Amino acid sequence: MSGTARDLARARDVIGGVDFPRVGRLGLPVPRQLPGDARGFVGRERELEQLDRLLAGGGVQSNAVAITVISGTAGVGKTTLALHWAHRVRDRFPDGQLYVDLRGYAVGTPESAGVVLDRFLRALDVANVAVPTDIEEKAALFRSLLANRRVLIVLDNAASESQVRPLLPGTTSCLAVITSRNRLLGLVGRLGAAHVTLDVLCESEAVDLLRNKTIDFRDGDDGDELAELAATCARLPLALRIAAQRAASRPRVPLSEMIATLRDDSVLWNALSTKSGDGSEDGEAVHSVFAWSYRALPSKAARVFRMVGLHPGPDFSVGAAAALAELTGEQAQEAIDTLAEAHLVEFVAPGRFRLHDLLQAYALDCARNDESEADQKAALTRVLTWYLHAAHAAGKYMERYCFRPTPLDPASDLKAPIPAFTDHGQAARWYELEWNNLVAATRTAADLRLDRMTWQLAAEFRFFYLRGDQFDAGVAIEQIALEAARRLGDRYAEAEILDGLAILHHQAGSMNESATCHQAALGIRREIGDRLGEAITLANFALVLADRRRLSEAEAFSTQSLIIHHELGERRGAALVLGNLAELLYELGRLAEARDLVCQALALNREFDRTAGIADNLWNYSRILRALGQPETALGVIQQAVTAARRLDTRDKEAAIQAELAHVHQALGRYDSALIAYQHAVALYRRLGDRLGEAHAFSGVGTLHFDQGNLSAADAFHRHAIAILADLGDRWHRAVALSSLADLLDETVGDAQARTHRHEVLTLLAGFDDPAATALRDRTAALLETAAEVDVRAVATTHT
Repeated sequence: MSGTARDLARARDVIGGVDFPRVGRLGLPVPRQLPGDARGFVGRERELEQLDRLLAGGGVQSNAVAITVISGTAGVGKTTLALHWAHRVRDRFPDGQLYVDLRGYAVGTPESAGVVLDRFLRALDVANVAVPTDIEEKAALFRSLLANRRVLIVLDNAASESQVRPLLPGTTSCLAVITSRNRLLGLVGRLGAAHVTLDVLCESEAVDLLRNKTIDFRDGDDGDELAELAATCARLPLALRIAAQRAASRPRVPLSEMIATLRDDSVLWNALSTKSGDGSEDGEAVHSVFAWSYRALPSKAARVFRMVGLHPGPDFSVGAAAALAELTGEQAQEAIDTLAEAHLVEFVAPGRFRLHDLLQAYALDCARNDESEADQKAALTRVLTWYLHAAHAAGKYMERYCFRPTPLDPASDLKAPIPAFTDHGQAARWYELEWNNLVAATRTAADLRLDRMTWQLAAEFRFFYLRGDQFDAGVAIEQIALEAARRLGDRYAEAEILDGLAILHHQAGSMNESATCHQAALGIRREIGDRLGEAITLANFALVLADRRRLSEAEAFSTQSLIIHHELGERRGAALVLGNLAELLYELGRLAEARDLVCQALALNREFDRTAGIADNLWNYSRILRALGQPETALGVIQQAVTAARRLDTRDKEAAIQAELAHVHQALGRYDSALIAYQHAVALYRRLGDRLGEAHAFSGVGTLHFDQGNLSAADAFHRHAIAILADLGDRWHRAVALSSLADLLDETVGDAQARTHRHEVLTLLAGFDDPAATALRDRTAALLETAAEVDVRAVATTHT
């Protein structure tokens, strides 16, 4: 079978049926989220057998919800056991494995169930926009998706039952493994969860762990001394690994001497520590080992260790560590290598590290003991500055839409290198990795009352909110930034943040809130004489008005924006506004004017090599040419747009372009090619969670089937599109789709149902006064009038 034939068969298979799920599908791979298994795992045979029995006997085969809680003191190896066992049984869960570190005991804020559900739902192939906002609805959707699937869920470091309850499956085909320092007995009593209590290692297991870690580096260590070292570490795996690494790195130092030193460091800890732990013997043993290892570090590595304890986010890069410790990148990397060798930091991904929550608490204690408050604030200020400038550097390669770059103070005092980016892909990956750190950095800046830093950070990465399901976090951060700007009395900053809030609300479909923020921003721009800012806000506001189908007002705002851009010589911004204005004129039916403007925009975007603008302009140019009756010319234009969109690697533009390609093929009578393009468009729209785009594609497929005489298929696709549009509350596009359905019904079941839909079309069109709405209203009214005349004649004929 040829490639085209395979594509056509796939298209007919994917969109030939109509019973589509209500949740947007992304086509993502089965989630395999488990972190790596621990190397050199020792002991725990009894607990592993207990977990194995859960699968073999009760557990997932029983009538109880399949939940297991592994509890134990800090550092006892709960995570290691859970992940080791999860890797052993992962093949029993072919529909995926989900993992999250809930950070229940970490310094800072634990992960909320709502945020975790967002991530899990996306991993299970739910599109961003299809994720509910209410946590109970998220949890219900999560349970629905897990029904009849076999998925393993590892919920690590849970603080409480309330944190994990929304994350639990409702079916015994899945298994949730929870680790916690608390026993979470409510889950056992109410939900029938199994419980595994993890104690410290027995003496033989602890000695085996020490011997396995040191055997390649030391010879002839006495078993009794190994047992004594294990006892000094309270036989806790976390402490044992650190002690073993210390012993391995000093092969000529007798164990007796190391044990004596360790006990001395315990005394030192008791004297100096702020004791963030619980004060238990196990906790004191862990702290003693930490102090022992920390005091043995070279001064540079020790400073990096305590400084990364201040880091605001869940993990950190070499650059962030360098900024905190006031080092170069090379110096920070060398220090982190030393910390990794001592098991004081954990490797996460290339160039990225994190601290165990106990180690983070200890590192923070060290910072508070060994650094002045002024030095701690200086370190945080440096790392926040580093994040600000790194975000700015990455932002140069991102699509900022209608945002302008934030003016920054120079970072000349930073030794840490700012990341260098060469293309959009690198920048986008950096933002994905650093998203949580950027949010945490902005909150930290606000807590420190670094108000200028706060609003600048929020402004730098605000466009990233538009790329995923980050609306709640985006609004929260923008509100924090707005408060900071108002504390400063900085009206420029206030307008910038208001514009960001407006665009966030626009993306979320909250048009009234968006309009309110735009109006406030516009007033401030005019008050302070910020002409370029005024032009940007006018352009953004016009997009909101256009989506509300207030096309004449949108044209007026866009025209004002264009005039200001021309006056200021801002040709790059003018290209964007010209493209938007051309789209408005297309909607208003002024096709010749639209063609002229889109050609001007295209020339400017090509001059600036702005691929996103080129793709947008070519898409609209194709629509205009098709409306002018030139589908052959449109085909060449839209094929150029396909190429441009693929260079961008942004699915939103590619989806709209594939839909337009389908329309062009349809206009040329190339129905098989049109069907393939529609299939690509639907897949992309679903990946984006763009239900409006999906509805447009389904309407197009309905029209395609109608043109081919496949009336039953056409009816089904039109009805599916109408259902989506009704859910969205989109009156205009629903009216257009209902009109198409009514035309179809004229050909099938007669005009009774068609008349019902046409009356609904007239109701939906109330309040729309643009030319397209007026034309549809006039056509619909004429068809209803004709149908009434036919009825009158039929009655008269019957009487005669």
